[in-house]
Amino acid sequence: MAYLLHHLLTKSAARLPDKEAVRFQEQSLTYAQLETLTNQMARTLRASGVQRGDRVGIYIHKSLASVISVFGIMKAGGVYVPLDPNAPPKRLAYITRNCDIKVLLTSTEKLARLLQFLAEDTPLETLILTDDGGQAQDDLPAGIQVIPWAEVDAQDGGSLPPSGAIETDLAYILYTSGSTGDPKGVMISHQTIFTFINWCYETFHMTQDDRVTSHAPLHFDLSTFDIYVTIKAGGTVVLVPEGLSVFPIQLTKLLQNEDITVTYLVPSILSLMVNYGKL
Repeated sequence: MAYLLHHLLTKSAARLPDKEAVRFQEQSLTYAQLETLTNQMARTLRASGVQRGDRVGIYIHKSLASVISVFGIMKAGGVYVPLDPNAPPKRLAYITRNCDIKVLLTSTEKLARLLQFLAEDTPLETLILTDDGGQAQDDLPAGIQVIPWAEVDAQDGGSLPPSGAIETDLAYILYTSGSTGDPKGVMISHQTIFTFINWCYETFHMTQDDRVTSHAPLHFDLSTFDIYVTIKAGGTVVLVPEGLSVFPIQLTKLLQNEDITVTYLVPSILSLMVNYGKL
C-alpha cells in the first residue's frame, strides 16, 4: 500500500511501464522513464548531502523537469519548495532563507536571474541543473557548487534504498502571496495530501485511460490534483504551457488535440473559454 507520494509513481511504473506518464508540448516520458529519471535525481540529491526532511527548492518553468524534480526530491527524503519562476528576486531570497534551502534545482535559462537573488544573502550551497544547456559557473558566487545534468544522467536509475521518511513527514511547502506581510509557508505532510488524493481518485473515478491537464504552477495547491491523482490512476499528465490561459482559443484547442478527459480550472479561465474560446 502506498503511503508516500512517490510510491504512487513507483507502483504505476511497475504496472504500466510503457504508458505515457507526462507530456509537455512535443515531449513525453513513459512511466518507466519517469521512474528511472527520478531515481537518478534522488541519488544526485543524496550525494549532494540532502537528508530526510531537508528543504530543496525548485526554480524552473513548467516542464518535464518540474515533474522529475518533485518526485526526485521526495524519493531522496527531502521536502520540495516550489519557487515562482516569475517572482521578484527579493521574494525568492526571503523564501530561501526562511526555509533554509541549501540545494536548489534550476535550469540554465534561470542562471542569470538566479544571480540577482543569490546576491540577497541566501544559504544556497548547491545548484543542480535540470538541463544540459551549458553553465555560467564563472558568474556564480564563490562556494556555490554546480552539478550539471550530465552527472544526474550518469547516476544509477534503479530502485533506491528507503530514505526513512514516514507518512507524517512533510512532502512540500507552498508559500502564500504574502498580501498581509511576508509570505507564509504552508507545510503539507504526505499523510495530509493523501486524504485529498484518494478522495479525488474515488470521487472522479480516475483510470489509466484519463488524460489530465496540469494547469496550475507547482507553487499553487491545485497542482497536487493534476499530478498525483493522475499518476495514482496510471493516466497521462499533460502540462499546459505557462501563459496559455490568456489565449482561450489555444487552450480549447489543446483540450481537443490532446484528447483531454479531465481538466481542473478556476472559473475565470473556464468563462474565457466559453465566451471567447469556442468551447
